[in-house]
Amino acid sequence: MYKDNLIVEGTSHTYHISEQNALNPQAVGMGNGLFEIINNLHPDAYELPPEKWFKDDTAQELADLMWLETDIDLARFQSTKLTDYFADGMNRLDTGIELREKYGDFRVPSVLGSVNPLADDALEEMERQVEQEDVDGFKLYPAFFEDGQTLDMRLDNPNVGVPIIQKAVELDVPHIAVHKSVPYGQTNFEEYDVGDVEDAASMFPEVTFEVVHAGLSFLEETKFLLQRYPNVWANLEITTFLVAESPMNFAEVLAELLVWGGPEQIIWSTGPTAIHPQPIIEAFWEFQFPETMRENGVPPLTDEIKRMILGENALRMMGKDPDAVRSKLEGIDDEVARIRAEQEERPEPWSSIRPTGASGPMQQPKAGQKAAGDN
Repeated sequence: MYKDNLIVEGTSHTYHISEQNALNPQAVGMGNGLFEIINNLHPDAYELPPEKWFKDDTAQELADLMWLETDIDLARFQSTKLTDYFADGMNRLDTGIELREKYGDFRVPSVLGSVNPLADDALEEMERQVEQEDVDGFKLYPAFFEDGQTLDMRLDNPNVGVPIIQKAVELDVPHIAVHKSVPYGQTNFEEYDVGDVEDAASMFPEVTFEVVHAGLSFLEETKFLLQRYPNVWANLEITTFLVAESPMNFAEVLAELLVWGGPEQIIWSTGPTAIHPQPIIEAFWEFQFPETMRENGVPPLTDEIKRMILGENALRMMGKDPDAVRSKLEGIDDEVARIRAEQEERPEPWSSIRPTGASGPMQQPKAGQKAAGDN
């Protein structure tokens, strides 16, 4: 635990960003663009070397990054189905299952599955993932890229999103995380607003909706979602990135969410393996709102609120008692606890991610060239 605080990583992934996995030039641009953004926001000591980004991550690399290089205690895993850009979807479910199998459902209390809602077998695939992989919810995207056009996959679409939510309820995994705020590739930005979450939350009050990347855009709409819908949660993946390198922007986002929505529905998240969580964890614990904001009515960011955001809220969202989890963590004797007890010092940043031969940004595919999996 970091300074006696439970740290629950709300969104961990294993990424597969490579020329071999890219299906089109847009995927190449996306992978290269994400690399530039990541390094622009990381502190200098935590810049990500290219040979550790343009590769296929393993479950063990993710585990070592989180549990050897950072103070993360528990980690949720979210897979993705970006098969409009990447042959394997970019964040594979199988690595999340492998992570949970090795470290147990205490350290990995949630694995979200993923489907393409436009696929003919989407509902059958949801059944398979629940029955065979034991996922406890699903991660969705609001748009799909095809032949230069954006196809609508919003939650309130009666032919696409609504059947997916209904199926999740039927399968007794009523948890939907949806990517928002950050457009992927060349899909229309308007699809990434949160209006469809509002309608879905109203139609399905029994479902927990998790707005991922909350506050990076559509902040006004998001804060009012939290105020009015107790079944909507703000996942701060990438948003937390701002606290280390752009603290004023982070202050503006967090203040709005706290003032209008309150602290109870905000989930800590960073996004390893793309992001190194440790400098963000440390910066957040030391962070305070500027005096000018406090003079204008922004409540103080107390240690209690920070504890809620860093881990307690995510546990409550999953139906777990934070005090019981903390007690178990203090006495646990698993592989993570043993390795940490033996560590004399934390490894160098990114040393857990093994280079696999890639050396720099991806190249655009040549005319007529097909990427792996492109038929």
